[in-house]
Amino acid sequence: MATFNLTSSGKTYVISTDGSVSTTDGLFGNWSTNSANQIVIKKTGGSTSVKIDSDWKFNASNQLCLQQGGQDVFNFASGGARPRYRMANNVLQIRPSADFSFEFTLHCKWELDGQINLKVTVGKAASTLDGWVDDKKSRFIYWFRDKQAVGAPYALEFSGAWERDHTTAQEVRLVFKYEAEGVKGAFSLPSKAIVDAARNHLYLEYQKSGVTRRIEMRGSLEISDNFDLIFTISQQTNSAGGVVTKETRIEVETTFKFDNLSGSLELYVGKTVTATTQKLVIGGAFKISFGDNGLDLNFSYSKSAGIGQPAAIAIAVGGSFTWNSGKGALAFSYEKDGSKQTVTVQSNFLLGDVRTEIGLNITKDGQQYGIYGFLGISW
Repeated sequence: MATFNLTSSGKTYVISTDGSVSTTDGLFGNWSTNSANQIVIKKTGGSTSVKIDSDWKFNASNQLCLQQGGQDVFNFASGGARPRYRMANNVLQIRPSADFSFEFTLHCKWELDGQINLKVTVGKAASTLDGWVDDKKSRFIYWFRDKQAVGAPYALEFSGAWERDHTTAQEVRLVFKYEAEGVKGAFSLPSKAIVDAARNHLYLEYQKSGVTRRIEMRGSLEISDNFDLIFTISQQTNSAGGVVTKETRIEVETTFKFDNLSGSLELYVGKTVTATTQKLVIGGAFKISFGDNGLDLNFSYSKSAGIGQPAAIAIAVGGSFTWNSGKGALAFSYEKDGSKQTVTVQSNFLLGDVRTEIGLNITKDGQQYGIYGFLGISW
């Protein structure tokens, strides 16, 4: 059991990490903290309490330290000690020693900087935790290590919800919004959200200190008829059954450019495509079928990894081909959402012998040819 001394009104109190307080006269009482992050000492069997102003900071080694009057009083990791940290409704709880059940609270303000450092402000005292964010279950967990000790990292598990940052219309960026003691806050990572084509869901990835870190979202994906995306981030709970990540919907307007039909579905964020527009890649497969009115083109994809039958979205219905001699290009005409549309393709198509399907034949330079593939798909 470690101890440290605090002085108030000329009297010295010996504070123990088991929660007890002594003076020169013997056992005095116990201690805790209040909403102003003062140490509060209560005398056993009486109503007397002593409040002592205290400053709380994490040092450069990610160790929690107590100061009084600008002077270091106690390092909670001193002597190889390993305090426990946990979050309760986004409020920090500290258990100084694993040998005792005593725990106290620090009321903090949180901020994540561009280097993925967690800035912690306790009252007027500001310090920084040098750690990382990483999780496979949509949770926002800040991990950090005691840099002077060997052991497992600490984990601060925040509760809240992922929402889209709508200030970036041509990119998908996510923020984790939370509330602590009635005050709302948000954590934003300096990276765009990307689609994991194997699971068809979003993830955030960044590098810090040469290590790649990732937050993987869990949930499902819907592709609408106009190619807009709806990602549902499913609810996540902790071991006690508390909700740490609320279920949310991330809606993304996109544009489909009819220039490649091989492999995955490529969509551009927003309805206006520029050189800096983010591209999202949805895993799946294009499928061709020959209907009564021409060629039908669909994209089959998994809405959630390993769950249920693949979903499908129609890319084109009743497609047929003509040759535009003036442009020296192939024209593909089809229906989408009840309207007729045409795509011009100057390369990436495959010609062969005349086909029995009339809509798949063209006349080029006086000769008839059959279309056997275009934009990366052969049939």
